[in-house]
Amino acid sequence: MHKKQIKLLQNYIKYSLNENKEYKTVLDVFDFDSTLYRSKEMPEEYKGPYWWNSKVSLEDLDHTLWIEKTVSAAESSINNDTHLSIMLTARADRPEIVYLVNRLLREK
Repeated sequence: MHKKQIKLLQNYIKYSLNENKEYKTVLDVFDFDSTLYRSKEMPEEYKGPYWWNSKVSLEDLDHTLWIEKTVSAAESSINNDTHLSIMLTARADRPEIVYLVNRLLREK
């Protein structure tokens, strides 16, 4: 993660905890790549920009790539009123990447 992304995440967590301090007692943080979703590796023939920040790396939705144990833990966290659940990723903050990650999460 870049320093700017880390600072943004820190500020978001502080704000969220402060706003919910009466009833949120647990913070759960889930990483996207290789924790929730086993993203595809870069194919040898790929010639584009950095693979993990390319929309091609996320375009083919494959439901078999979800890491179900972690997904279950995330769902449990999300459904628990005392937990603040955060999903993070080090992928680029570009509209097409944000859209595709959100699409994957919504479809799961």
